[in-house]
This record gives sequence, structure tokens and C-alpha cells, in this order.
Amino acid sequence: GGEMASLVLATSSTIDNIAAFYEKAIKSNKWEVTVRNRDSEYAEWRLKKGDKEEGGVTVRRNPDQRGMIIQISRNSKLEEQK
Repeated sequence: GGEMASLVLATSSTIDNIAAFYEKAIKSNKWEVTVRNRDSEYAEWRLKKGDKEEGGVTVRRNPDQRGMIIQISRNSKLEEQK
């Protein structure tokens, strides 16, 4: 068992600005980056914090409009009850 949260955002910001923001946020919140991918229209971070938390941030060009789509997810495992 556990908890999951997911969020989708749209922005007119550039991928460079978005990537800089998330690089700083990931580091300051002490997440470990397990996967990092980046090109001119796509960025992805797969994250881990300890044994109980996983997450991810994916940024991609919005195909229907100008701007970028940001998808954020987080999974937390609950403590086992004895």
C-alpha cells in the first residue's frame, strides 16, 4: 500500500528555464536522480528519496499549442503495520 499523486501543468516558459528550476528544486529537496534525459524539446528526471519515496518530472513540448507540458508524479510507500 501507499499513496500516489500526479499533476499536469502547462507553461509558456522555455525548456531551459523549466530544467533549471527543477534541477535546483530536486537538489534542494534532497532527491536522488536515478535517470536524467534531456534534449531541446524533452527533459525527464526519475527520482528517489530513501526506500519509501519515488517520483518523476517529465517536460515535453505541447503538440497542440505553443509551450510545454510538465508532468509530475510521486509515490510514497506506507510503513508496514506489525
